[in-house]
Amino acid sequence: MRPKAVPGAASAVTLKKQWPTCDFLLTSPPIPYEHYSHPDVIDFDKLINELVGQVDRVEKYPSRGFTEEDEVPEEVLVAKSRLVELGYGEHLVRLNGHERLEDK
Repeated sequence: MRPKAVPGAASAVTLKKQWPTCDFLLTSPPIPYEHYSHPDVIDFDKLINELVGQVDRVEKYPSRGFTEEDEVPEEVLVAKSRLVELGYGEHLVRLNGHERLEDK
């Protein structure tokens, strides 16, 4: 089974929102980011799409009631926007399964 590309931020704020009285410990395989983009783990384009999607979920899920709010640094949002412009938008939050929020 392939490890999830980017554990953490979106998962942590989801868990806090859904089960506020529980404590959680999130872990991931001890793989440095520079080694994530490897055929045995995930290819480079999939990794970047997943990273962009994680940022998008942390940014947009609170307004849908799925997660707690978490601060996303401005430079991360700028990088996400640029990567979406470059075509890395496969994992963006969708409104109805067909349409991305950015398409509205």
